[in-house]
Amino acid sequence: MDVLEELRQLTKDDESIYLSLNNYESWAYNVEPLLIFNHVTKGEFKRLVTNASTTYKIGSHKDAFDNMRRSFLVARKAVREAEVEALIGGVHKAKKSGEHPFTSEEKESAQVFIKIKNIDNFQGVLGSVSDSSLEQNLSINISKGDFSALKSHLEKHGIPDEDISDLENRIEADGNVHGEGVNAWIGKIMQKVTTGAIDLAIKKFPEVVINPLLAYFEGNS
Repeated sequence: MDVLEELRQLTKDDESIYLSLNNYESWAYNVEPLLIFNHVTKGEFKRLVTNASTTYKIGSHKDAFDNMRRSFLVARKAVREAEVEALIGGVHKAKKSGEHPFTSEEKESAQVFIKIKNIDNFQGVLGSVSDSSLEQNLSINISKGDFSALKSHLEKHGIPDEDISDLENRIEADGNVHGEGVNAWIGKIMQKVTTGAIDLAIKKFPEVVINPLLAYFEGNS
């Protein structure tokens, strides 16, 4: 089992870590060596683990459980970060070797993430993606300019209402075209997905966010 998969297994659920301090500390002991993808995340995790153990031992159980929960969420965030890096690394490796170790959907998703990591804004991202096979044979019933349908689609896939309202405002501010406001919104949603603030599988990001926006601005071909 590789590091990422082991970390996934340890962060599937958090029920057992609250049963006792020993359970929690054993879980944290197993997780910490796996947080090799981001030193800042690892430092945050270690701080929360120390706080949880200390507050538990002095009888402040409410604070202890709060720190336990927060450390679990940090570990989950580390999984998201590692998944992004794995996808990006896999695509670069495949390009160099000529091999194709990922599914087409995973490679296409990673291309989106590479763009996100390598540019300061999203100008042109939708146009670039529209020329790839990213559109796939997905059933997206969104007509050009139909924000009501776009809103329903995003709601169905768990995009928060406040973020959908923000998108509507940005589209209006951009003059109902794909502009910098929409680009910035895509970046914000990607950030929420990678940190776990929005519960969405990373490889589903193009299907849930990018393709529907393409349909809204360009129509279904």
